[in-house]
Amino acid sequence: DHSVRPLHLVLVALLVVVDALCFVAIEAGTEAVPPLRFAGLRAGLGGGILLIGSRAMGRAVLPSRKLLPGIVGLALLGTTPGYSAMFMSPGAAGTGISSVVGNTGPVFLILFGMTFLGESLTRVKVEALFLAGVGVVLIAASSPGSPAHGGLPSPGIPTVAIPLAA
Repeated sequence: DHSVRPLHLVLVALLVVVDALCFVAIEAGTEAVPPLRFAGLRAGLGGGILLIGSRAMGRAVLPSRKLLPGIVGLALLGTTPGYSAMFMSPGAAGTGISSVVGNTGPVFLILFGMTFLGESLTRVKVEALFLAGVGVVLIAASSPGSPAHGGLPSPGIPTVAIPLAA
């Protein structure tokens, strides 16, 4: 049964709130908590909520042993660099760049899929890329380090981390 239940909507809303609060917490807590510890806490909180949601929906909480090496690899190569960069970048370039790092992974997946796997570029993907580009420009323009605020964006961690996070 793939119907949407009220519990599903509540869990999705909870995940959206946790994700949105992430950037508020980054802004508020980067001076008080080391960035990598903060990233680990955020990843653990999100993972815990997903486990609770899986259990509440009657789905398996733990994957089969066959999938564990791939999951560990994905965590080490995907989640760890992305979250580390997202939480380390406010010190170098501000929270706006952090949100770009944290949310542009799917954009780069589309581009990498086209480049390396021969994926086709559909109308929906073009629209997604356009909207993502507009979002990146809006976030970058409103960042304290942007030229609009009299500064220059800082290269370094954010520049390297965005494609790495994908």
